[in-house]
Amino acid sequence: MSFSDPPGGDRPPIDSKSLKGKTAAELFPSDGKGISPYHPRQLLDIFVAPRDFFIAGATLGKSLNCTLAAWLMGFVALFYVVLGDTFLTMEGEASQLPPELLQSWAQLWTTLLVGGAIVGVFVWVVGGWWFQMRVLLSGAPKPDLRLSRLVFVYAGLARSLPPLIMLVLWTLRYPNYAAVPTREVFIGATLCLVFAFGELTSAYVGVNTLFRVDGVRSLIWFIVGPAAWYVISLGL
Repeated sequence: MSFSDPPGGDRPPIDSKSLKGKTAAELFPSDGKGISPYHPRQLLDIFVAPRDFFIAGATLGKSLNCTLAAWLMGFVALFYVVLGDTFLTMEGEASQLPPELLQSWAQLWTTLLVGGAIVGVFVWVVGGWWFQMRVLLSGAPKPDLRLSRLVFVYAGLARSLPPLIMLVLWTLRYPNYAAVPTREVFIGATLCLVFAFGELTSAYVGVNTLFRVDGVRSLIWFIVGPAAWYVISLGL
């Protein structure tokens, strides 16, 4: 069964039931043909129609594509550290970051790019394994590890892309990170939080599209539980 996206045409009708229980190698082979997951239509779908994203026959299994998605998650994880430090300084505490990071875009981008690659490996290996465990706890029999990792990192695009775009805009507008107005940082951090919750929806839909899971259990493990953890973390 092929579900590749025809060039210039509409997506063929897909029975998602026929996709469940398959492995990543069957659904998204490393040499697969099809639309790129970074095509504008695909990127829009991960936000507004994640089911369409995962059934479009995109080349999700290609090493470069999934590596980029994992790297983006690592990049943004480090950027959240910078945002968190900014909030601490707003409360009167001293910054815990090296001054040169805040005074130089080159230093900040280099740190995020290199550090993001390192964190991205952790995200793929450990985060992907934990994602598989949650799929298992949601009722899926022997969920494929690589498929779990692919759903994990691509659902993460819903959380990774907005902060990346925001940082690019700040880089174009201000001489360094320290010059970004506090109000914009606050608004940006709030938007990041909103999109972080959007990632939960994308992951939940992806899991229910590609795995044989129980709806209620997957809702607990992919929406309720993570959302509660976000709320608790913010309270701390």
